[in-house]
Amino acid sequence: MKHWWLGLSQRDRRILLLGGLLLIVILPYALIWLPLNDRAERLAEAVQAQRADVAWMQQAARQLGAAPVSASAGPDSGQSLLSVIDRTVREGALTGTVRRVQPEGASTVRVWLEEAPFDDLMGWLGRLESTHGIRVTSLVVDRQAAPGRVNVRLTLEG
Repeated sequence: MKHWWLGLSQRDRRILLLGGLLLIVILPYALIWLPLNDRAERLAEAVQAQRADVAWMQQAARQLGAAPVSASAGPDSGQSLLSVIDRTVREGALTGTVRRVQPEGASTVRVWLEEAPFDDLMGWLGRLESTHGIRVTSLVVDRQAAPGRVNVRLTLEG
C-alpha cells in the first residue's frame, strides 16, 4: 500500500486526502444525522395527527352528550334497570326502534333495536353510562341498507 501511495503524484495524493477528509465529514452526516432527523420529523407529525384526532374525538363526545363518568354515578334510586332503559329510550330519537327488552337477573338486561340511527344509539349509550351508571357488556351491530341505520343486540348491566 505504501508503495502504491508513493507511486502517486503529489496532485493525486492531495485529491485523495481531500476526498478522504470530505468522506469522513459527509458519511456520519448522511448515515446518522439525516435518518435520525427524518425519523424525528415523522414522529412529530404523527404526534400532531394524534392530537388532532383526540381533539376531534373529544368534540364529538361533547356533541353526542357524553360526559365523563363520575365515581358516584349509579342507577337511579328506586328505579329498576328496565324502567330506566325504557324511560331513556322514549326520551330520545330511539323511540320505535326497540323490538325486544329481556331482563336477565336483577342487574342485566338484553335489548334488541332495529333500524336505529347509529349516532343517536351511541349518544344514548353514553348517557346511560354517564348519568345512570349503566354500562354495555355486550354489543353486536349490523349495518343496514339505509345510511346511518343499524340493527343492534346489546347487553346492559347496572
